[in-house]
Amino acid sequence: IQVRYFIAKCDTFESLLKCQETKIWACPKHEKSEKQPRDVLLTAFNSSQVILIFSVNASKGWQGYARLLTPPAETPVPKHEKGEWYTFGVEWVVTFSGRFRNGLSFSITEDTLIYEGVNLKSLNKARNWENV
Repeated sequence: IQVRYFIAKCDTFESLLKCQETKIWACPKHEKSEKQPRDVLLTAFNSSQVILIFSVNASKGWQGYARLLTPPAETPVPKHEKGEWYTFGVEWVVTFSGRFRNGLSFSITEDTLIYEGVNLKSLNKARNWENV
């Protein structure tokens, strides 16, 4: 089985902790983007095992990784939320938050390089939902 890895950026530690407790993660529909996170993850899910690597914005670290268990599905949104959201089940494999204050420091992965097209860049510079 092929394994594909994607970056999942979190706005807050609270949303990450909620995901760890409920084992559900969500991604919004991006109105200005042709490439939707839901479509990227669904395509990957249908052909491989998908691992999401989580990082809370501005934490300068990795908080853990989880296996995608279900395909993204449209979910009713609470009235205080805007737009369309897609949820999917995850199984946490490793969480770093309990062992390290802000997760596993980016300094540990600063020399890890990934391809962006034909160019190399640091893993730490990967964007949300980027296949790494």
